[in-house]
Amino acid sequence: MATSKPRITVTLDPDVYETIRGLAEAQGCTMSGLVSEFLVMVHPVQQRVLRAVRKAQALSVESKAGMVSSLEQAEAQMTETLGPLLALMDRIAEGQPPHSNTGVTPQDKQAKRAPKTTAKPSKSRVSTVKAAERSEGGR
Repeated sequence: MATSKPRITVTLDPDVYETIRGLAEAQGCTMSGLVSEFLVMVHPVQQRVLRAVRKAQALSVESKAGMVSSLEQAEAQMTETLGPLLALMDRIAEGQPPHSNTGVTPQDKQAKRAPKTTAKPSKSRVSTVKAAERSEGGR
């Protein structure tokens, strides 16, 4: 099927290729469709980067140094903010549920459990001992 959209050829490292192939298989789409969708998602960010690069090319040496410093600070803040999220994604990928979900039982498993009894709770040991002392004192 012919398309009017421009095309490019991309050479990837083997591990990047395997990741894209695995994601495409898992999502039931083509590798090119997955890459295209990803690029569409990051397009607004890439447009900002392009504008920043073009402006940086027009700046003086002193201004470039200030811009680099600002970008390094922004990167440090983003890393600090995204670090816990990325660590959580790594734990989930390793099969560990998020901390907030530990102990949670899916509804279909809850239905299979035996119903809870509605018996009265037993008296505590302290209250039993006190009752025994009162009855001995009343003899």
